[in-house]
Amino acid sequence: MLNFHSLTLSDDTDDTDKKSCNECGTVGALHCGICDEAHYCSYECQKKAWPTHKQNCNGGQASGNPPPPTDRKQGVVRAIYFNPEADSPGLIWLRYTRIFPGYVSVDLGSVLALTAEEAESQEYEAPMWFDITHDTCFEDVSLPYTIRVHGRDDLSRAITDNNGENEDYDSEGEEQDHEEGKLNKAIRKLSQMPGWAHDWKGPVVVYGIKDFTVDSHPKQLVDLKGGDDLRHLMNFVNSITDPVKMVSCVRVNCNGDVKEKGRPKFERIEIPAIHAIFKQAPTQISEHIELPVAAARIPGSVDFWVNGITGSTMNQAIKFMYQGCNRDIDDKDFMTGGYGWGFAPRSWDVPTGSCIVVRMDKKPLLPEHVEVMGDYCHDYLGVFFQEQMESGFEERDEDDENEEDAESDDDAENDDDAKNEEDDGHDEGDESDGNDNDEDDDNDENEDDEVDEDNGLSRDHVLKEITKDKFEEYFQAWKARQTNPAKRGIVSPYA
Repeated sequence: MLNFHSLTLSDDTDDTDKKSCNECGTVGALHCGICDEAHYCSYECQKKAWPTHKQNCNGGQASGNPPPPTDRKQGVVRAIYFNPEADSPGLIWLRYTRIFPGYVSVDLGSVLALTAEEAESQEYEAPMWFDITHDTCFEDVSLPYTIRVHGRDDLSRAITDNNGENEDYDSEGEEQDHEEGKLNKAIRKLSQMPGWAHDWKGPVVVYGIKDFTVDSHPKQLVDLKGGDDLRHLMNFVNSITDPVKMVSCVRVNCNGDVKEKGRPKFERIEIPAIHAIFKQAPTQISEHIELPVAAARIPGSVDFWVNGITGSTMNQAIKFMYQGCNRDIDDKDFMTGGYGWGFAPRSWDVPTGSCIVVRMDKKPLLPEHVEVMGDYCHDYLGVFFQEQMESGFEERDEDDENEEDAESDDDAENDDDAKNEEDDGHDEGDESDGNDNDEDDDNDENEDDEVDEDNGLSRDHVLKEITKDKFEEYFQAWKARQTNPAKRGIVSPYA
């Protein structure tokens, strides 16, 4: 362990190097002379911060050399690891795999395993992750990248019971195991408010994400070095107090979980209100029907079933919920990982596994709501997407449309002149027939908004079916078809 008196503070004279103080947030030009990662405004603040900083002051280097990649799709990123059995955190190398097109999947390996069996098989789920984008002590401090905190603790229960007694130890003083793992000593020791802030259980790994895909998958990772990263992390940890607010949401199980484990396809679960999924972008269809939801893969689910029976990792309900439906979608973006018109981003073409689905407003989401939304996207909207695509319609550039409109206006003007010459000889008695023809012309114009005889059905043909009213109508019809009285009594998601 480093000794505080062995530290020196180096003075940066360049104003561009000044950063916020790890202790008080004031902009300063001093930094740790050993790791160059922790920044301070004064020697006094550095001294106050030392008990926390010394745990991770190792020059920003993970122990050992990074492991060699097994193929060109693999890489490593430097992460902070909180071993529940250790007294302090450490820096480790975490593997990741590049998945076409353009996102990465972090390989947790045995890092978050709770048992020897999990460590050996590396088959377990880790559905709890939290994203830090701002320092919770200084809201105006926006981080240059997202710090992701990944663990097994669902934050649903405190270590202490209602009598204030510590449940982490039995009557004989022996440490007890919880479903989420043992009390994390490394985090507790760094916490500035032990007994007040939530006591984290089980292992925790923290890594950086520089950029995300349009559907919120990590796209580019970044090395963490301790120092500022550790300070932001501990400020986040100290901000979480029990009881943590929980949100009712839905787990959509993959084929393996349904067929082999006997789990329901749509299963009610609870997750913390601070879960990172609530920072994701909602699906496009859910925004159009005014019921914004987001979905995320459960890390470890695919690994558990990847060697199982064929199709075990499939989860088609989620894929169809992510179909693109914004009118201005450029299908060229689909080839680089973006949305396609009527297609989900290609990140959902690879094995999916089980997923979490939440309402972005954090209101309770019922399994039946997600079931209906999946049916609506696949069975109902799928027909309209296919019909529109098969019509051969192609979106035209605005300049081309303006030129065609100008030509049409010229043609229409010529036609009007010719028609006026013909109408000069007509009697006034034909006025009633003319009114009927005007009504027919209005109907034809409305149809032209969706149908172009030379160009097929437009996207508006589909978009008129993706509304709140249409989904509510579909939901009520779905309820009427159910034979289970409980399903027939489900309230509308808009209620």
